[in-house]
Amino acid sequence: MLTATTAAAPDGQPYQLTLLQNADGMTVTLMDWGATWLSAVLPLKSGEKRELLLGCRSP
Repeated sequence: MLTATTAAAPDGQPYQLTLLQNADGMTVTLMDWGATWLSAVLPLKSGEKRELLLGCRSP
């Protein structure tokens, strides 16, 4: 599955968020503003989901 969302960056220019999801439920979120890999979420056998990228949350 592929989902795209367009919004405005702080400088007023448009950017696009792209969400990719496979049949097993793994999702990857990418942003074309600064070529940023925002998220990679892996579903575990226990049913939990785990974020694979290190970083900090936005305020």
